[in-house]
Amino acid sequence: MINVLISVNQAYLPHVQVMLRSLRSRTDEDVEIYLLNHTLDADTCAGLSDWAKSCGMVLHVIDVFKTQLDGLPIWPGRFSVEMYYRIIAQYVLPAQLDRVMWLDADIVVLGDLAGFYHQKLDGYCLAACPDRGWDTDYVAGIKNKVGLPKDHQYFNSGVLLLNLEQLRQERTLPQLIAEINTVKDRLTYPDQDILNHLYDGKTKYCSWREFNYQRDWDNRVAKPVLEHIRILHFTGYRKPWEYQYFNGLSHWYWDQAKLNGRQKESEEFYAKGRAYWPVARMRDVLQTVKGQLKKIMQK
Repeated sequence: MINVLISVNQAYLPHVQVMLRSLRSRTDEDVEIYLLNHTLDADTCAGLSDWAKSCGMVLHVIDVFKTQLDGLPIWPGRFSVEMYYRIIAQYVLPAQLDRVMWLDADIVVLGDLAGFYHQKLDGYCLAACPDRGWDTDYVAGIKNKVGLPKDHQYFNSGVLLLNLEQLRQERTLPQLIAEINTVKDRLTYPDQDILNHLYDGKTKYCSWREFNYQRDWDNRVAKPVLEHIRILHFTGYRKPWEYQYFNGLSHWYWDQAKLNGRQKESEEFYAKGRAYWPVARMRDVLQTVKGQLKKIMQK
């Protein structure tokens, strides 16, 4: 059994379905989905439940219309309130659950995750993968803002294996909220910064190249690297469903989307993406040159 935790609004519903279908296609285990729902109406949830059943999965809807996290900062169009709900999973999920795997909606699963899901947690609060840029000056600034030590291995919060039993023992909900309030005005990547702050020294690390390959600026991935990727994560603003960012990795998303009845949308994406490709290539070249010049100026 693999228990998966999600929380999305209407805009990300098609994308989380791609993620879930890709997960279902890569495992022989039963999959149960727990949706922490803030804005989806009853009909939408019922439709998602029916869809999950048709794919061989079970959906549990847990409404979280009002929580103590609702006052935390959000960035409309990029960061919504749903991103915070992974932080309180231990308090709202059924007490009999001892672990759950959070997966962001902008993920495509490329390999079996049984090994990741069933790994020993040995008293850690969670398992996660380092952020691809965890040792850069940019991330050093983020860590400094929320009081993390320089040597902290800043992790990406898009793939998490939550040790619910350990997390329930770690803090009460009021204690958790009080700790979050100490950093809430210094956040860059809100839920990610909070989780790194809360669980510094209490996180088990896994390979990002295997279990959370953050696409970043990659337009292609070499075949030897791709063969080891189990989770492809389209981090940042360059999403695979936006034709302006059409590239050699887009098909991983659209191969699954077509199975969800989005064939016509896929055809339109590829037509627009191929037409836009020369502009996109020039944009990426200019971005690369800009980055190189910035490094030179910093020396």
